[in-house]
Amino acid sequence: MLWVTAPTTLTYATFEQDTVYVVFFTLALWLSWLAASGAERPPVAVPLALGVVLATLVMLNFSWCVMTTIFAVFCLMTGSRRHWSRIDFGLRTVLPLAVMTLLAGALCWHYRLDYLAIYRVASDYVRQWYRFDGPHQWLQAFIGGQMDLWLMMGSVALSAFLAGERRLQRAGTFALPRLYLLAILGVFMLPLLFGPHPLKMETARCWNWMLPVPIAFAAFELSRHHAARLLLPGAVAVAGLTHLTMRLFLNFSP
Repeated sequence: MLWVTAPTTLTYATFEQDTVYVVFFTLALWLSWLAASGAERPPVAVPLALGVVLATLVMLNFSWCVMTTIFAVFCLMTGSRRHWSRIDFGLRTVLPLAVMTLLAGALCWHYRLDYLAIYRVASDYVRQWYRFDGPHQWLQAFIGGQMDLWLMMGSVALSAFLAGERRLQRAGTFALPRLYLLAILGVFMLPLLFGPHPLKMETARCWNWMLPVPIAFAAFELSRHHAARLLLPGAVAVAGLTHLTMRLFLNFSP
């Protein structure tokens, strides 16, 4: 509800093309959490589903490498803390990446897609229309050009993340969700600072991916507050009123 009633969700969702990619990136974040966070090995369906979602990201946007890096880094950090066996690393980490590679490769072969040529075309487009030379310019585009997209993120996947947070808290494992958030934010900044121009552009343009986890933490804190029954509907009401106010100034809003 917090996401659905967010002002910029209501304002931009009717025409913002990145909302399609956001669905799969959010789903990948959720499945990555399920694959890596559980004390017991996840069902095989989880890493298989994650591999399919990652393959979908490969065919939609060049920033799929950001999500796969987030997933790999989180698995390495979690696996080192919990002393995973080789079987655990294979099932939780290698299997999803292998499924992604096989599916994406099969799609490119079947449809005769030259992925490198597509990348070169995108690179030329970025050089022509986004003439930014230094990381500071991309950071400015990141902050100034897409700030309103923060509130577009979120999905039903957050409920599963919150459920995992509650179970971990009862088990006494408090740090793992914060570790996931740290991995996400840390990896996300790398392409903006060091990546090639096409990846910088896609990352700066689609950075609204980052909000599912912060929203999950915020919703979790609200839900366990002593006045949760008042605060949660209040947050929804404030979002709705904000949207009504935005309509006075944005003539393209619904």
